Amino acid sequence: MQTIYLCPHTHYDAAWVFSKEEYLQINETILEEALRLMETPEFRFCIEQTFLLQEIEKRNPALFKRIKKMVKAGRLVIVDGQYLMPDAMLPTGEVLVREILFGKRYCKEKFGIEVPVAWCADSFGMNAQLPQIYKKAGYEWLAFRRGARVDIKESEFLWKGLDGTTILTHWFPRGYRAGLDIHLWEQTFVELNKFASTPYVLMPCGSGSMPPQSEIIQAVKNWNQAHPSIEMKIASPEEFFQALESSRKRFQII
Repeated sequence: MQTIYLCPHTHYDAAWVFSKEEYLQINETILEEALRLMETPEFRFCIEQTFLLQEIEKRNPALFKRIKKMVKAGRLVIVDGQYLMPDAMLPTGEVLVREILFGKRYCKEKFGIEVPVAWCADSFGMNAQLPQIYKKAGYEWLAFRRGARVDIKESEFLWKGLDGTTILTHWFPRGYRAGLDIHLWEQTFVELNKFASTPYVLMPCGSGSMPPQSEIIQAVKNWNQAHPSIEMKIASPEEFFQALESSRKRFQII
């Protein structure tokens, strides 16, 4: 049986189209809605950068308390966990290391967790030393959008860094918005499955500063009724990578 891991998430821009203050207000609203949907036990939601959480802790302690409860329950999942998601090509190594250091330290102090997935959904390219940096920082896995080789054949591989360090990596063939169009899930699955190296398919479902889609809860149930041989589950990226590890596949080294 094949399994689709549907990962609802939001990509947080600290400043882009709107100001920092406007983005903070937008993303507080997004997290309020995500927490409301968690009244349904199977719903999960992924958030990225700890700068947003740090600001919420200062500005809205009541909301932060609810967030903390759901993070500890494994329902609200911190992916990436860097202070801010950096451009991975332009900054020096010291900048990249400190983004991770400050972010992961905050996750450990406030939530008691280690973040295992480096989730580079919107970083502008991947530099050749990242496998070494991420592994030394305690990440087990990496997922990214931009910077894959044009001749890539599989979305999962062992990325080998300059020093020889490898990290199990997933490339988003259709970006981090792949699962947004529910009525296109069948087509999206076919396209993602072309690149999948195992029976497990990651389908990220979110976009920049976008609230969670309440309709996916019922849509997943409808999918499973219509596709008995292709299970879909609302899951975290960590669950997807754990499934990859359990497959015992010998992944291509790139």
